[in-house]
Amino acid sequence: MNLKSIIKVISRHQSVINNPPVLFDIGASGAVNKFWKKIAAISVCVAFDADERDFSYSKQENTEYKEFITVNKIVVAKQTAESEDFYLTKSPHCSSLLEPDEDSLKDFHFSDYFSVHKKTSIKTVQLSDVVDKLGINSIDWFKTDSQGTDLRLFESLHEDIQQNTIVVEFEPGFIDAYVGEDKIVSCLAYFEKYKNYFLTSFIVKGPLRISEKLFSEVFKSNFSKRVASLTYKKVPGWAEMTYMNKLNNPGASARDFILAWLFSTVQEQHEIAFSYARQAKEKFSTEPIFDTLEQYSMKRLRRAKFEFKTAWAILKLVKRRYIGE
Repeated sequence: MNLKSIIKVISRHQSVINNPPVLFDIGASGAVNKFWKKIAAISVCVAFDADERDFSYSKQENTEYKEFITVNKIVVAKQTAESEDFYLTKSPHCSSLLEPDEDSLKDFHFSDYFSVHKKTSIKTVQLSDVVDKLGINSIDWFKTDSQGTDLRLFESLHEDIQQNTIVVEFEPGFIDAYVGEDKIVSCLAYFEKYKNYFLTSFIVKGPLRISEKLFSEVFKSNFSKRVASLTYKKVPGWAEMTYMNKLNNPGASARDFILAWLFSTVQEQHEIAFSYARQAKEKFSTEPIFDTLEQYSMKRLRRAKFEFKTAWAILKLVKRRYIGE
C-alpha cells in the first residue's frame, strides 16, 4: 500500500472525519508549506495573510484543501489597540510589527533588505480571538514566520492548545534583526520547560558578516552580489526549527497518533513515524489502522538500505574502519 492509499484510509477513520487536521500558517504570503501538499485534501488550513482591506474571514472555494480559510489581518499575541505601527521594508519578507534593529543589522550584507521605506498603521487581531471566533479547539500543525513574534504568538494560545499541538514550526533569530524580537534562546527554553516536545529539525541559515557598504564595494553588480551570497560561508542568523509532540500524556487520542504518524511520514522521518505507530499499537490495541501504519513505516525504513545516501554512508564507515580515514 502506498502513501496515497494510506491517506485515503486515514481520511475514512471516524476521528478524522469528525475532526479533520487543522493547519495554521502565519505569514503565509501565498506560499504553501511543501509538506502540506500531500495532506491538503483531508485538512483545514487557516492562513494569515494581511493586507489593507477590511478585516474578514473568507472561506476559499475550489482549493486543494478540504477547507481553506484566509484571515486578512496582522495577527498579534495581545491586542492593545485596533491598529498598530507596521514597518514596511525594502524586502517585503522583512516587513514586521517590530522595528528593524539598524544598529545590529549594520554588520551584515543584507541590512538593506530591512531598510524601512514606510511606517504605516495597520489593523490587528488577537490570535486567540481568531481561534475562538472560528470555533477551533485544537491546532495540529502550527507554522509561523512572523518576523520576530513566533514564540509570543504560540504562548498566547489557550494552554491546552499549546500542550497538544502535534507539530510546531518557528523561524526565530540568533541576531537582533528586530527590536524586542523573540530569539532562539527563548524558544529553546520554552520547549525545554514543557518537556512534552522534541526537536526534529533545526536548519541554521544566515547572512554574510560584512557591512552592506563594504559588500557593495567588492561586488558591484546585482549578479555578482547574488553569486557571492550563494557562494561564501554565512554566519548563523536564524533557524528553521520544528518540534513534535511526544504524545506521552494520558489523554492523547488515537487521532493524535494517526496525525503524528502522518505528519512524520510526509516529512520523511520514517523512524519517528514508526515509533508513533508502535506506541499507538500498545495503547490502542483494538485499532487495526496502526498495523497498517507500522507496516508502511517498516517498509520505508528497510527500503532505505538500497538508497544511494545509505550506500554512501556504509562506504564511509568501511573506509573509516579499514583505511583509517
